[in-house]
Amino acid sequence: MSKLENDILFVAATRPAMIANVSYSYQVINGFTSVAIFLISGNPLYLMLVVPFHFLGFFMCLNEPRNIEILWGFFKVLKVCVNRNVWGRSTYIQ
Repeated sequence: MSKLENDILFVAATRPAMIANVSYSYQVINGFTSVAIFLISGNPLYLMLVVPFHFLGFFMCLNEPRNIEILWGFFKVLKVCVNRNVWGRSTYIQ
């Protein structure tokens, strides 16, 4: 049995937009959260929260760069819908 081959161009073309090895959506969430904490507290040292949260996102995106989008879709499906008791599941329609 031969080893599965990856085409480098295909892998590069299908990756999401990345900033410093984390997905763009994670970087936006990280930046907004850190700036909001800074504005609420007024202490500029809270801006250093970007670094540990960035490493958390780096390790999350190490194997699958779309982890944030997958989690976002999972939480969208978890919304309680009107007929959840009838069908036993949430619907995929927004």
